Amino acid sequence: QFPLVHLRSENNDLYENMNEFDSIPNVVYIIVEGLSDAYVNEYRGMKLMPFLNELKDESMYWSSCLTLGERSFAVVGSSLGGLPYGDLGFTLLNRYPRHHSLVNLLGSKGFQTSFYTGQASWFHKNGDFFHHNNVDKVYDQTDFGEEFSQRKIIVGDDRFFWGYNDKDLFKLSLAQLNTSSKQPYFMTFFTGSTHSPFVISDGAYYSQKLQLFKNKNNADFISSNEKYLRTILFADDAIRDFIESYKKRDDYENTIFIITGD
Repeated sequence: QFPLVHLRSENNDLYENMNEFDSIPNVVYIIVEGLSDAYVNEYRGMKLMPFLNELKDESMYWSSCLTLGERSFAVVGSSLGGLPYGDLGFTLLNRYPRHHSLVNLLGSKGFQTSFYTGQASWFHKNGDFFHHNNVDKVYDQTDFGEEFSQRKIIVGDDRFFWGYNDKDLFKLSLAQLNTSSKQPYFMTFFTGSTHSPFVISDGAYYSQKLQLFKNKNNADFISSNEKYLRTILFADDAIRDFIESYKKRDDYENTIFIITGD
């Protein structure tokens, strides 16, 4: 009669599989645009994300999840707060009803909170959502300094400034951590290199890398989707570089990393 009503299990597999921290852990939450479990594994004979493929074997890994949203406009509200997206997405509401999210809950517990995106924070009104949740700082394309000026993503005949790629996004965050972070902290990232218009730096390098996967079974597929597929290779390298850089930090062992698709 009530198919959604069930008794809560006494088992807590998540807790039992985690080691206890000596102090309150930091949390780094990475939303990867367009990430699919198919790419994390071998896809049409290609390992497009070799780093994440290895990482899943030494991490807690879910191959499939239920979601409240269907596309990137819904992921921030649904994954950080379990919030319904309605017709357009929770973040796109003109007025927000009272709600909880990891941002305001952890913020109330003394966490320093931040949101990082390489594009404009007004996109999908993500910046509005984080500010409403009392985030300490939002970083977007307006916060990249002169050292990134030659790596802007410019697209189309109208020379539209799309933002910055994922590698630069993570570099910016590490620089900010070194200068302004207090612990514990909760960082949220929303990557963008695997989003249309699928423009990356070092495009020629990743096109060449993609050709190494070609065989008679996937050659046509790769040729037809090269612009998109090479961004997956790029995104995997960006996450790898970020994690490898993070391992050099004193707080690495006291940090939980959560990586999910949008």
